[in-house]
Amino acid sequence: MNLYTIQSKAASEWVKENVKVYVLYDHTARVEFKAEDRHGDAMEAYLVNRKDGTSYMTDDGLMVQDLEGTGLDMAESGAGWQAVQAAAAKHGVQLTEDRELLIECSEGDFAEKAEALVACMTEVCALA
Repeated sequence: MNLYTIQSKAASEWVKENVKVYVLYDHTARVEFKAEDRHGDAMEAYLVNRKDGTSYMTDDGLMVQDLEGTGLDMAESGAGWQAVQAAAAKHGVQLTEDRELLIECSEGDFAEKAEALVACMTEVCALA
């Protein structure tokens, strides 16, 4: 996926209006969304190109970390963890062992996957 052109190539008006991509390295970009978290800050994720040519977006564990700060039980058997897993599954997002919200994506489905990740992150924020 070309990190330098993904935003301009996206056919989705939603991406053009709600997403900003900042390339950090040849294989990683910070993706800033217009949607805000519970602190009023722009939600963000990282778009990573793997060496095998596949790509994914991740919140780098920030959503779960924020929930832990509220005192919500985020043990893997806890109600908070279960609620995050349900939200992730609902939007086609993985909740990894590292507590990251992660979604596989490609240049062709970037807009759809970005919208799904933001919807998931929004739902997770609402758990606090």
